[in-house]
Amino acid sequence: MRKLLLTGTATLLLLAEAAAQQGNLPKPVQKLPAYPPVICVATNWAFESCEDRQTPLPQPNPLRAFGRAIESPPRLKTVLYDEPGGMIAEHWQRWMKLAGSGDDVEIRGACVSACTLIMAHIPSDRLCFGENASLQFHPSRDPKTGEPDVSNALGSTQWMINQYPQDIRLWIKNKGGWEKMALGQMWTLDASELWRMGYRKCEPDELPVPMTITKSAKMGMGG
Repeated sequence: MRKLLLTGTATLLLLAEAAAQQGNLPKPVQKLPAYPPVICVATNWAFESCEDRQTPLPQPNPLRAFGRAIESPPRLKTVLYDEPGGMIAEHWQRWMKLAGSGDDVEIRGACVSACTLIMAHIPSDRLCFGENASLQFHPSRDPKTGEPDVSNALGSTQWMINQYPQDIRLWIKNKGGWEKMALGQMWTLDASELWRMGYRKCEPDELPVPMTITKSAKMGMGG
């Protein structure tokens, strides 16, 4: 019985506290409408438009798309068709400048001798090979004797091979290594094998725009 009295007393205290809190609310200025109309009520019990409480949706910003276009312009490209090679030092400087330009590089023809040093400078993600492309290797010539410079590991032939990516060096090694190279023989790594090695294939080459002659021009030529 005593336990029931304590419980009832606690309930009365809670109800009294709730009533006190409700007494602090502002008095209604008008009668609320019956459900179901949905309306919004301010803190002083006055009605207000619910639309005023809606958060506006974010509007598209055209400058963002414009900014993305500025940030990532298309890269320029350098296309190599037939490169017969030449002086090692000259090609080394040439390819260093090309690498620094940031250009994409398309090799679409034969890249011979010192030209192959391009593989030491242009990263694979900026390089592609066309259907007629090839890398062609041969030993460098000893300037004193005119013979292939493959006498030791300090020769220019071995130095060049050391500059190539690992997959190119492995290809040369599997063919017999630099010791087996001869001046009169080219070791050719063609496009199909380069693609199998993982190098990117160039898109089809753009054909030149054909020249057209107008009817009036033909008449002027006596046609």
